[in-house]
Amino acid sequence: MKSKLYRSTQKDLSLTKEKGFSLIELLLASALFSIVVIAFFAAFIYGQEGTRVAGNRNRATLLAEEGLEAVRNMRDGGFSSLTPGTYGLSTNGGKWSFSGSSDVNDIYTRNIVISDVDANTKKISSNISWQQTLQRSGNLSLVTYLTNWTKTGVVNTAPKCVTVGNVSFYIPITPATSGNYPTAGDNSDSVTLTTKAPISEGYINVDMNFSGIPTSFTNVTLSMNFTDLDLKGDLGTGYRLDEAFTLMDKDGNTLVSLGASNSKEDNFVWTYPLSDGLFTGNSAVLLKSRYNAKVTLLSGSSVTVTKTVDSTINIQLCGYTN
Repeated sequence: MKSKLYRSTQKDLSLTKEKGFSLIELLLASALFSIVVIAFFAAFIYGQEGTRVAGNRNRATLLAEEGLEAVRNMRDGGFSSLTPGTYGLSTNGGKWSFSGSSDVNDIYTRNIVISDVDANTKKISSNISWQQTLQRSGNLSLVTYLTNWTKTGVVNTAPKCVTVGNVSFYIPITPATSGNYPTAGDNSDSVTLTTKAPISEGYINVDMNFSGIPTSFTNVTLSMNFTDLDLKGDLGTGYRLDEAFTLMDKDGNTLVSLGASNSKEDNFVWTYPLSDGLFTGNSAVLLKSRYNAKVTLLSGSSVTVTKTVDSTINIQLCGYTN
């Protein structure tokens, strides 16, 4: 009788253990599934947000370019209309005119700043601002110089500018995806940071080929408009993104580097004076550049970071000829 009772009790305990293990396995599977679903939707939402931010910046660029073209048209109608100051723009009968100190287009506010260079040259800045996200505003500026071309003998008093096309790319955030543009940086890059691998870094090399350099080109300045260069760091949910920029000559020698100590970041126009020796006897000049990105896990056990698009626009060399 005791033997039967023992066997019955042992069988009941075995069944209880099997049921207990099944419940634990079910809970673990449900938790794992929830984590995967949450991670998927988080990555999807972040990607959608990145696309929206990039689209807003592209529209801001178009508005800034429109502002410069509007002032150029007004210059052609009369150089005297370009009085130094800050203006908004309006159209009447297909003609541009200054109106107030700014104009508003949807989420964007635009103002045009005119300043004197000399008696026959004006510096024109087209500035756009908007609310990029709930925590962050966007700013973008494009600059050009306009001359009183109807006057004789003023051609050589105004700076001549040589431009290259705008470039858009994704700065890689892993060593495996790093390399030379446009082979590298043509797709959005993602990396999952964990407590065991909390840091990931990448880079992209971008060449700038300037052709049609005037003879006797002196006092040359490189001008570039970075649209989203996070030199001082950008905080995301659980991570930090830091970016840097390095300018080099054609042989790869560093001319200057921009990092966290730079006075500006995000969207800004950067200028750098170049040696006249780079242009002596050259009708074409190659400058090299490198963009670095570093992502660091700040909190949590893991986070997936997806890099949004970066752009450098209005790249030009401006100087004087004898």
